[in-house]
Amino acid sequence: MKTSNCSLTQSRSCLRALFFAYSLSCLIALPLHAQESGVFLKLPLSAKAGAAGDVSAMLADDPLGLCYNPAGIAYIKQPAVSFVYHKYLQDINGNSLGFVYPFKDFAIGAAPTTFKMKEEPIYNSLGVDTGDKFGYGSKIIPVALAGRIGPLAVGLAGKSYSEDIAGQGSATLAYDIGAIYKLGKLSFGAAMQNLGGKIFGYEVAQVRRVGAAYTGADYSAAADFKKEGEDKSSLGLGGTFTLAEIVKLRGGWRLKDEFGGITFGLGLELGIFAFDYAYLSYGDLGATHKAGVTLAFGARAPRPEKPKEAEAPKPEAPPEAQKPVVEKAVVNSAPELLWTGEGNYASAALSPGTGNTGTVFMYRVKYADPDGDAPAAGYPKVYITRGGGEISGSPFSMEYISGGNKTGAIYAYSRQLAAGNDYSCFFEARDSRGASASGAPRSPVSGPMVAQVETVKMSGGTNVAVAEFIGKNVSQADASIVADFLRTELVNTGLYNVMDRNNMDTVLAEQKFQSSGCTEQECAVEMGKLLNVKKMLVGSLSKLLDTYYITVNVVDVETGKIAESYNSDAASSKELKEACQKIVKNLSQK
Repeated sequence: MKTSNCSLTQSRSCLRALFFAYSLSCLIALPLHAQESGVFLKLPLSAKAGAAGDVSAMLADDPLGLCYNPAGIAYIKQPAVSFVYHKYLQDINGNSLGFVYPFKDFAIGAAPTTFKMKEEPIYNSLGVDTGDKFGYGSKIIPVALAGRIGPLAVGLAGKSYSEDIAGQGSATLAYDIGAIYKLGKLSFGAAMQNLGGKIFGYEVAQVRRVGAAYTGADYSAAADFKKEGEDKSSLGLGGTFTLAEIVKLRGGWRLKDEFGGITFGLGLELGIFAFDYAYLSYGDLGATHKAGVTLAFGARAPRPEKPKEAEAPKPEAPPEAQKPVVEKAVVNSAPELLWTGEGNYASAALSPGTGNTGTVFMYRVKYADPDGDAPAAGYPKVYITRGGGEISGSPFSMEYISGGNKTGAIYAYSRQLAAGNDYSCFFEARDSRGASASGAPRSPVSGPMVAQVETVKMSGGTNVAVAEFIGKNVSQADASIVADFLRTELVNTGLYNVMDRNNMDTVLAEQKFQSSGCTEQECAVEMGKLLNVKKMLVGSLSKLLDTYYITVNVVDVETGKIAESYNSDAASSKELKEACQKIVKNLSQK
C-alpha cells in the first residue's frame, strides 16, 4: 500500500479513515494497534442489540444476532428477514441484510453486510489537489448453523471479510462459535468471534463475549462482558421494556473508556413486521444511528405470560366453564404418549404377551412433544400392576432407546415377573416444564400371562448368573436387554439354574458390590462367590457401522479362569435375540 500521501497532519481524508481512532489506523500504516485489523468486524450490527447497550451474547434473537452469537438463531421459531441501515461517523454508512430459516432441530442463517466511506480528494503538503481519491469499503458475509439440545443451543458461523482502501484490497476467511444455555427465565451465553484470518498481513481482531440475561413478561435485563482484540475489556448493560405488547423501549450503557456511552432505541412490532431504531454514543467522537425493519413469516412467538396479581377468591365455576380459560392460559404444548407400532409387541406395549418366570418381559412406549421438550427427570414411567395393585418398586423409570423428543423418542423397561395371569400396565410422563402427557398408553392394558418354570431340573444342573453387559457404541439399555435375552435362553434349556436378575441385584446391593462394568475375571469371580454360583457370564454388546457384536465369557468361579468364550453378530437389533440363542446353544453343547 502507498502511504506517503496519507498522514495525520496532511490529509483530512486520513482523519476520517481513522474513525473510532483505534482501529483503522493499522490498515493505513498508522500503527496504534499494528498487530490487528478488521475494525468493522467489531461493530454492532443489530439495531435491537445496539440500542440495549450492545448486549448480545445471549439475546441474539433476531437474524442479525448471528453476527454476535451464532447459537442465538436456534431460538428463532419462524423464517425471518431483517434489513438495517447504519449511519456511522465521518460519512461511513453501511447496510445489513440478515435472514434465518429454522428447521425441526436446527436453523441456518446469513447476514451479508457492506460499509463504505465517501471518497475524499488527497492534497499534498502545499494544499494542492493531487487528483487521487481516498476511499474505504468493506464486505462481511457470515453464514451460520445452530441447533438445540434441550436447554443448550450451540452455533457455528463461517464468514468472508474483505476491505478495499484507496483501490487496494485484501480478503480473508474467519469463523465464530457460540453457545447459549437457558434455565427458565435466565440465559447464559458465550461466543468467540473472528477466529483466524488476516487482512493486509495483520491478524483480524478477535472478539470474546460472555453474558447473562433475565427475561420477564414485559421486560428483560442483560449484561455482556466483552474483550475486543488487544483493546481493554468492556462491559455492556442493557434492557428492554414492553408497552401495550407492541412498543419496545430499549436502553443501556457501554462502559468502554472514552469510546463508551449511553445507548437507547425504540421498537414497534406490528403483526409480522417489526421496526427498530438505535442510538449509540461514542463519547467525544459523536454518535451513530441504526434503523431497520424485520419481517417474520408466520405468527410471532408468544411473549412470556405476565404473572397475575393476587385476587379475591371467586366462586368455583363448573369444569365446563373453566376449561376454555385454562386452554387459553397454556403456552407450553403438552407431550403425548404413543404405542411404538412394533408388531411383536402384544397389548401394544409389551413383549412377549405370554411367558414364564424366567422370561424377560419388555415394556416400550413412545414420547413425543410438539415443542421438542425433553421428559422430566425420571420420566416416562411404567406402572406394573397385579391383581389391581402395583408390584413392588412400581412405577419404574424407563431408559431412552432411540428417536427425538419432537418426532417421538422410544423408551424401554425390562424385567422378569412372578407367575400370574392378572397383570396389567400403564404409562405416565411429564415434560421438562411440568406438562402431563396424554395418549392411549395412560390407560391400563392387560398382560402378560406368566407361567411358573418347572421346578424339576435335569441332573447336573449348574448354578449360573449373568452379569450386566457393557454397551460399546450402543445404549446401556440395549446392552441390558441382551443380558436379559441370555438369562431367558439359559432358563429355557433346562440345564441351568439361572439366578433372577432382581434377586441378584438385591444380594449385590446388600453386599455393597458395584456390578456395573464387571467384565474382568477377578470382578466376575468375586461377584460369583457373593451370588453362590459356579459360573458367571460376563460380556459386552458393541456396534460397528450397522452390525451388532455380542461377546460372552464364561468364568469358572472356583478356578477363576475363563472356561469358554463365545461371539455372535446381528445385522439389526431385531436379530439380537436370535444371536443370543446361538450362543446358548453352543454353550449347552459343551
